[in-house]
Amino acid sequence: MTTKIQRKNIFLILISLFVIAGMLLSGCSKSSAETTREKKKKNASKTEDTSEITEETETEATEKETTTEPETSETTEPLDPDRVRIAGTYEGFAIKTKAEAHPENGSVNNFPIIQEGRNFRLILNEDGTAGWEDDKEGNRTITEWKATGEDLSIVFSDISLSGVERNGVILVEDTDKYWYFISPSANVSSLWAITEAEAKVERGDDYLFARAGTELNLSEASKLYQEAADAGCGKGWYKLGYMAQHYSLKEDHYKTALSYYQKASDAGSLYGLVGQGTLYEFGSGVDMDKDKAFSLYQQAAEGGCLQGYNRVASMYRLGTAPGLSAPSGNKAIELYQKALESPYWYEKAFSTNGIGLVYDRATSDTSKDDAKSAEWLTKASEMGYPSGYYNLAMNYKTGDGVPQDFVKARTLFNEAAARGDGDAYYQIGLLFEYGQGVQKTYDTAFKCFQKAAEYGNANAMYKMGRFYELGYGIEQSFTKTMDCYLVAAREKVPNAYGAIGYMFSEGEGGTKDDARALEWWLKGAELQDPQSTANVGWSYHYGHGVSIDYAKALEYYTLAMKYSKAQNSTHDIEYTTNAINKLLSEGHITQEQADKALAGG
Repeated sequence: MTTKIQRKNIFLILISLFVIAGMLLSGCSKSSAETTREKKKKNASKTEDTSEITEETETEATEKETTTEPETSETTEPLDPDRVRIAGTYEGFAIKTKAEAHPENGSVNNFPIIQEGRNFRLILNEDGTAGWEDDKEGNRTITEWKATGEDLSIVFSDISLSGVERNGVILVEDTDKYWYFISPSANVSSLWAITEAEAKVERGDDYLFARAGTELNLSEASKLYQEAADAGCGKGWYKLGYMAQHYSLKEDHYKTALSYYQKASDAGSLYGLVGQGTLYEFGSGVDMDKDKAFSLYQQAAEGGCLQGYNRVASMYRLGTAPGLSAPSGNKAIELYQKALESPYWYEKAFSTNGIGLVYDRATSDTSKDDAKSAEWLTKASEMGYPSGYYNLAMNYKTGDGVPQDFVKARTLFNEAAARGDGDAYYQIGLLFEYGQGVQKTYDTAFKCFQKAAEYGNANAMYKMGRFYELGYGIEQSFTKTMDCYLVAAREKVPNAYGAIGYMFSEGEGGTKDDARALEWWLKGAELQDPQSTANVGWSYHYGHGVSIDYAKALEYYTLAMKYSKAQNSTHDIEYTTNAINKLLSEGHITQEQADKALAGG
């Protein structure tokens, strides 16, 4: 459903009208009414008398006509054409709470809210009389109503309200809310309105993203989403799935997310398809299947869910859409623009941020444009979108399109973190770990990683394990080290596999076990982790946990070099170079083989 009315500024034409009480003039008084009744009675007598006359001259008939016309003209008041045009019965459609009256409702004030199980109507008569019927607040008598073009004034005995009518829709401004009424001929699709259950989803977003003056509170967000879901709102289930997917590191949290997304679909919400698509796109708890993800996103988009367009756009931006050989910035922008039409804050912010990311990198059909990227990312951050702040911060951290500035980066990361962005907390932790723009402080870095993990950042779990292993800012504990690494590995953090393998290889916190070390390194190699891949080569090179096989050693060293160069990992490049040269010096490979391996294959 689109926000046609809002985009045409229909509801901005609310004006305050001063209405003078006591508009009932003497012409509408009791005496005037009695006079009119007397005139009608006399005319009726004349008619009876005339019917008894069998013959009547033309002159007499003309005289009677001329004598009755003045009486009729004196009592007929011309009708207001605007009032005649608007007059009719308007059924109650929705109620929107005013932000200034109820700030606790947050972003719900962007929407009129359908009052479920409530009947109310507005009856406007051509003669200026009217009535307001409400099964909850009772009926009220409207003293008078007037129309000037599309603007209305409605006078009760105790209050005067202003309103506007357009296309069969009336909006009346009350003291603490707006009332929406529609005529039988009005196109309801032109109104954007949500149910009370959907309103809870919007309030939940306020708590999830610390927006609309609301403090960050994941527990309250989850509670509101659950209430909406229990009321049959599919988007409530989608949001619960979103939180399970992105804000949790509990075991089987992806499985939980998938079940919620399915419930959203079962409730008729296209967001369920979007949620399922994100799991398949990134292989979260399911086998990665980008074609299936793309198909699910398209189904949602074609059904009218604009977040579907956002997700399809992102796949074009990343170059992962089916049939693409390279990222397509133009197609991504085209689809992001469609999503900008969404009435939902999150979807508009997502697309705004996405356009900024398109310009942040050159694609097959767009050039890198730092100015445009900064413009769109700034817009996203001004909307309160965490990723807008985060992406601007990353540019300052790396010096991408702007002078490198760790202090500016940390300020922007802080803004994103304050809105619950776990990735931002992780980056702040890295700044403190390496002393970039701040004094190197391990205990502060560890606390940041802890916070990042609370908001679902799995890389932070790896870092916490590393700190426990080395005793950085925290008491050394191999048990806690392994616990953290195992969670990170479950989330497919590549470095975690190499680290776990190293612990088994060295016997840290337990019995030395080369075979188990190799098992973990092989899993890491599948995820293209340079450290794990090089250690598989080392295992075959020296026969740790497996029989010596120099051909296999060379194969994995070559892959490790390829992955190291792709990830620009200086440490891994150095380690793998030494390993390949060792094979050469020992006479296990030729110079030609060594050169090919050093080139990464």
